[in-house]
Amino acid sequence: MHTRCSAESRTIRYFAATARFSAHDWQELCDRDKGFTLLTHPGGEPRRVIAMTNVLHTYEDGVVELAVLVEDAWQSRGLGTALASYALESVRRQGVRALTASVMAVNGRAVRMLRRIGATSCSPPGAEVEYRIDL
Repeated sequence: MHTRCSAESRTIRYFAATARFSAHDWQELCDRDKGFTLLTHPGGEPRRVIAMTNVLHTYEDGVVELAVLVEDAWQSRGLGTALASYALESVRRQGVRALTASVMAVNGRAVRMLRRIGATSCSPPGAEVEYRIDL
């Protein structure tokens, strides 16, 4: 999926145009002690990943960080918002007390997605903006 995403999409998700993950990167994202990663595929194509949702624990107890990457061809269809909503409900059931997200200010899609699920900005305006939902 990462190679099908544009350099722009990868840059605004990872703050760098990362095209591939190393085995170590995947282990970090899939380590249940650090959170969870959801892979999304279109119906009937279980081996074709079109989106990845990461919910990772932060250094602050009871606070997780959300990040979503949707393949370019699937953007602007509400998929990111649906995935973020699902992640939000999942962490609510787990007793998490807050969900945060760091996005580049130029990432209008992510900003709209976070606002749709109830996140508010908790940092001064700049190149990177922090959003938070207290649960």
